[in-house]
Amino acid sequence: MTQKPLTDLAIQKLPAPQSGQKVYYEPSGLGIRVSQGGTKSFVVQLGSQRRRKTLGRYPQLSLKAARAKAMMFINHADRYAVSYKSEMLIEEFLEDVRNRRKPRTYNDYKRMLEKHFPKMDIQSIDRATLRNIMKGYSHRPGELFHITAVFKTFLNWCVQQDYIEFNPIAGLRNTGRVNHR
Repeated sequence: MTQKPLTDLAIQKLPAPQSGQKVYYEPSGLGIRVSQGGTKSFVVQLGSQRRRKTLGRYPQLSLKAARAKAMMFINHADRYAVSYKSEMLIEEFLEDVRNRRKPRTYNDYKRMLEKHFPKMDIQSIDRATLRNIMKGYSHRPGELFHITAVFKTFLNWCVQQDYIEFNPIAGLRNTGRVNHR
């Protein structure tokens, strides 16, 4: 683990390890992870638990942009340590939806989230929890389709607002179906 500031030249010269990955850090907390295949990705360590977050691949993400992105995450690392209840975030999300979407969309989102989304700390919600909720609606494919879509939209918004690091159901295809008339 190095503690020198990273430079483009130094990053380009980093050797690929024989196996696994090796991470080189600078004092700011920004690091570069090198895989055995030679792929290089910027990472940052957050908080007292030293959680690692991937920022992007080098050289698609420049060193300057990676430093700026790392500083944003470091400055907001305390947000990840704070507990956010889903009820509070649903209210904030619905207020955002009310300002940007049609009233019917707002009403649909409100009904789906208040009726189906679990009432707990947003960071402790995982894919299994949400899948169990969705399983209960397998006999109602139209409702299941809408629940999945609204959950994804809400969780993507939570990621954009930095309340969670990733959407636990990202990549899950919309289950159920809608019969069009």
